[in-house]
Amino acid sequence: MPGKRPDGGGLRILALAVNVSPLSAAYHQFTVPLSNANRITLCTLRNTDVVIDSRITHVQGSGTWLGFLTRLRNVLNDEFDLVHLHSPRLILPLLTVAAFTRPGLLRRCILHLHDGYRDLCLLDRCLLLPAFMVCGQVIYCSHAARQTFPPPYRLSPSQPSKVLCGGADLSAADRFWVAHKSGTSDRTSNLRLMSVEDLFPLANHAAILRAVAHANARDVHLTIIGDGPTRSRLEALSRKLGIADRVEFSGRVSREQTWRRLWDAHGFVSMSRRNGFPVAALEAMSCFCPLLLSNTLAHREIQGTRAGLFPLFEPDDHQGLALAIDGLASMPLDVLRAWGRDCRHHVGQRYRLEQTVQRFQRMLDAFASAATPEWNVLCRSVRRKERRRRAA
Repeated sequence: MPGKRPDGGGLRILALAVNVSPLSAAYHQFTVPLSNANRITLCTLRNTDVVIDSRITHVQGSGTWLGFLTRLRNVLNDEFDLVHLHSPRLILPLLTVAAFTRPGLLRRCILHLHDGYRDLCLLDRCLLLPAFMVCGQVIYCSHAARQTFPPPYRLSPSQPSKVLCGGADLSAADRFWVAHKSGTSDRTSNLRLMSVEDLFPLANHAAILRAVAHANARDVHLTIIGDGPTRSRLEALSRKLGIADRVEFSGRVSREQTWRRLWDAHGFVSMSRRNGFPVAALEAMSCFCPLLLSNTLAHREIQGTRAGLFPLFEPDDHQGLALAIDGLASMPLDVLRAWGRDCRHHVGQRYRLEQTVQRFQRMLDAFASAATPEWNVLCRSVRRKERRRRAA
């Protein structure tokens, strides 16, 4: 099989990430699922409280660039088939270390972009150019994210690029299914809404808070999973709007707790302005949870041709979202269940994590084979023979 190690143990992959969190798609979508068939070493810049899978060798950073460089230099004493780079800002440390220790490894580097261009911070945008110049392949997290990058990046003929959308782990969702709820829980208590996204300005949680405050239904309870720099501002806004007793800021919780709360929710809401890939929305759909989402490229992409699967609102249209919340609150239970089953079916048909992992494995195998010196020599030989045949 192309790209396999001689001992049959799969590829030797060095994954580089800034950090790992319970909401990290880089880790949960593209690192853990690959550890079944490959030997993965994960090197992170920052310290993390997440329990790393035992199949993965984790080299944990201290949060400083000097410490990261030291750890990366020690890691590169081992042999790797490829490097999986999850952030452009890590390209300079990789260049600094690999240029003197493993220069051949640079052509076997994959840059995985998990956000749209406008979602990247200024540092990441500045480092995109050297990252594109060094890496042998670029992977975009969605077609929507790819469209946000300037043409010199996404249309460069010298830089191979692919789109690999994430997926929902239906088997993980089903492990936390509560049988007596039959998909969505009974409306014997408050309408429970969920939002799962770290608290940054682009996440636009303020619009959700205003919508809950303007809704006529007063039995609406909102749970926000995630943490970030805007948390104190959002907590102050909820108090100002008079809904602090109906909004729970749970911070970052474990994946297991997230799944359980999604099963308990009656609806999932996001007014995000980001154009990455909304994995949290897919995971909510896998728990039979109806969606209320902002009208962004990313949300339209997961909707696909199913224009009526869930409503879309402009990110600043909190009044429209408030009307939708009222509609959800007055919706009969059997209608809620039917909507949830439709969402689950859509995810099962188009966005299963198993399909994503299989496609990604094929991409890695092909890239690792094409990056070997033997493969390059073979390709050059074939091209020479083709030129001679045409000349004759």
